[in-house]
Amino acid sequence: MVVEVILFALSIAAVVSSIDFISKSVSSITRSFGVPEYLASTIILSFIISLPTFLIMSFSNLYGFPTFGVMTIIGTSIATISLIMGLFLLKNKISVAYERYRNATFMWASALLFLIVSLDNFIDRFDAIFMLLLFFFYCIYIFYRTGKSKEFVFLKPQKTKLLLLPFGILTIAIICFVIVATTAMISTRYLIDVSIFGLTILGLLLSLPLLDLIKNVFKTPTLTFDSLIGNLVVMLTVVPAVTALYCPFPYDITGNYGLAPLIILNIITLSFALATRLRENLSKGTGIILILLYIGFLAFFLI
Repeated sequence: MVVEVILFALSIAAVVSSIDFISKSVSSITRSFGVPEYLASTIILSFIISLPTFLIMSFSNLYGFPTFGVMTIIGTSIATISLIMGLFLLKNKISVAYERYRNATFMWASALLFLIVSLDNFIDRFDAIFMLLLFFFYCIYIFYRTGKSKEFVFLKPQKTKLLLLPFGILTIAIICFVIVATTAMISTRYLIDVSIFGLTILGLLLSLPLLDLIKNVFKTPTLTFDSLIGNLVVMLTVVPAVTALYCPFPYDITGNYGLAPLIILNIITLSFALATRLRENLSKGTGIILILLYIGFLAFFLI
């Protein structure tokens, strides 16, 4: 078991470093091509950040335990909206304009739809279409917001390392395969329910690259705020939907860790959406509450 644990730990460290590299590279590329910063940050970067969860979901299906991939999606989403957003709000005060409320509503709607399509214990191609439709409407809104956010435009092209980007993506793919393979070996050999790994440890570690992006990529707090929400929308709609399109998968909500994580995710996202609707500003107090929610979430599943 020691070998599997070491491989798992090294793979996590490598995937965090790789996703950090390609995120910065993509950010630089969007600048070079003059892609509006609001569009790049809320959609394009969100796809890049969600790449590990998509690969883990795909490889989990290959190994025959898709619940691990679903738990990774849920765990990463909960860590992002509570821990990462909480840490961000500790140092930044966000004025909750109408646009912030709309974005947060899309985020909660994504979590709610994920819960609804899981109620029959199976996510199929029909469910995937509904999830992609929600993402389509979100994209329409983002394009509308991009037109309104002319202050968020990359004006100065920067040098990019285009040749290194494919190697970064390939590295992430290989590492994610190793993560799923080692998890499968641990599960098979020691009869351990590895869903808790995806829900807590893996979900936490995959959200950590966002902390570095907050410091080194995003220029304004409002842009960071909207990008974090966009990342959640992509993770909760596109990742499971694309997976289900080519390989529909079961998700047993009656299992040990089935329904509870989805309910917790919906409670947190709905509470956050209501906070953006009812409050004029989100600041340190909101950040502390979000961090405490994440600590409570970890305690619920680990203790």
